[in-house]
Amino acid sequence: MVVDPDLQALCCLICQVALPPDHISGHMNNAHTGLRLDGDKYGKAILDMKIPTTLPTSIIGGRHKEAYKGLKVHDGLACSACTFVCGSMDWMKKHHQKKHPSMILPKEWSSCKMQQLNKGGNKRFWQVANDEEPLHDHQEIIDRLRKEMAEITRVEQVARENRMVSPWLLTTKWHEHVAGHDISMLRKLVEMPKADDPGMPHLQEAVEEYFRHAQTLLEVTDELILQRLNSPDPIKELSNSNLH
Repeated sequence: MVVDPDLQALCCLICQVALPPDHISGHMNNAHTGLRLDGDKYGKAILDMKIPTTLPTSIIGGRHKEAYKGLKVHDGLACSACTFVCGSMDWMKKHHQKKHPSMILPKEWSSCKMQQLNKGGNKRFWQVANDEEPLHDHQEIIDRLRKEMAEITRVEQVARENRMVSPWLLTTKWHEHVAGHDISMLRKLVEMPKADDPGMPHLQEAVEEYFRHAQTLLEVTDELILQRLNSPDPIKELSNSNLH
């Protein structure tokens, strides 16, 4: 028997399965009749090592998780959408159809290494690292950082796009009205006419004179009118004022 310090369970080195302490005697009699167990020494060892009377109910695996000592390492398949692993293509197809019905059924799944406590009531598999792979979680850290950076980049891109649309455009929505049109042509249509433009003689001077005259009205316009004109919605502001 061997005890993995992280698993905290007794494992039969011959069968490579985990067993509760009170099942060891029966397991020896049934599976290894040539071996004898010293009950007193065994009981003392269990107490000294503080072995739990039951097997763990939840084990977290992963492709960078080192295999537990004393348990057999099996070849398996890993689900690409969750942490599920199993030993056959048929089981993986059933799992995918039940747990991921909205996703397209993959043509194949990645191979992996996996372990289980035993073949009885604790036969659920979990993934462990390949012997050839370094036992670290650097890749998981890299994947997490990439995900965080992608989210930051997306937020910054949204912020840049929002800054490109000024408050005036958000109010008038001109960027929506002109969408799909030739921008260079639209700019040409609203250009200030030249002084010698034959199509619009003296228009430049007329527009400039109009604005100069309008500016002179600022000094004589009632302050309440100016406040209304400067409000986001002058019509609504005027209506509210009339109600009072």
